[in-house]
Amino acid sequence: MSEQEYRNRINNVIKAIIRNPDGDWATQSLAGLAGISAFHFHRVFRALTGETMFAFLRRRRLLRAIELINEGGFTLTEIA
Repeated sequence: MSEQEYRNRINNVIKAIIRNPDGDWATQSLAGLAGISAFHFHRVFRALTGETMFAFLRRRRLLRAIELINEGGFTLTEIA
């Protein structure tokens, strides 16, 4: 598989996470989206993004929480 194909697959995973950061993103489901094994997915994701999938997911969820805080209309408890 070429590097560009890996990039495309990982980008699809990133887009899915951004669209639904609250999803139940287990390693197996994300690896399935990418069409590669869970073990290989972790290695490829980190190599292409510079962070682990879990760190990326945590960061995206925190960014979404900040967006919701800035929009107002939600209590901190609701956002958490």
